Amino acid sequence: MQVENRENYSFIKAENIASFLNNNGIKCVGLKTSEINLLEVENTVKKIKVVRDAVCYFNMKGDLYVKVWQRIPQYRVKSLSGDYFVDDNREIFPANSSTVAYVPLITGKLSTDFATNQLFDLISFIENDRFLATAFTQITVNDERVSLIPRVGNFVVVLGDIDNFESKLTKYKTFIKKVYKYKEWSKYSVISLEYKNQVVCTKRENA
Repeated sequence: MQVENRENYSFIKAENIASFLNNNGIKCVGLKTSEINLLEVENTVKKIKVVRDAVCYFNMKGDLYVKVWQRIPQYRVKSLSGDYFVDDNREIFPANSSTVAYVPLITGKLSTDFATNQLFDLISFIENDRFLATAFTQITVNDERVSLIPRVGNFVVVLGDIDNFESKLTKYKTFIKKVYKYKEWSKYSVISLEYKNQVVCTKRENA
């Protein structure tokens, strides 16, 4: 058996797939090609949560090949509802301590419905903007209220509810470029984007 992983993430290995098949009562080793049901093998492999798609076939020598396409994580959620990734099809799949993927991290209290809908749209907007994509290291959510942790500066950006996030983040870009020019971001502990046509800043004590 050979497994082809076409993405840059290593969520699954050949031995994991072989073990999964074996645990589901499907034997592939030591059997003739006529004794192996390719469709059954393929459909079973597709049940693995990190697998996006799979194709099974025999080569000219009769060796069984299993090609696997893994899910492509867009971001990771660590919340009361679990620790999981959301892929580019808005589907979730579990994460564990050995899973490594350099994607945005979301923490806090949020439902899987919020994580795969409104939050997906927000993160897609951020990741598709050259400035915003490098501006934040983490997003926190509590009861559908969103805050952003910047890469530079010891402050929190409060988005509030997720409505009109496009205009809020555009407003943030304009503001931060202005304060960056004067090196003033260190004065603030909170930058709020909640109010229409306003950026409300909370200064640090003794700033």
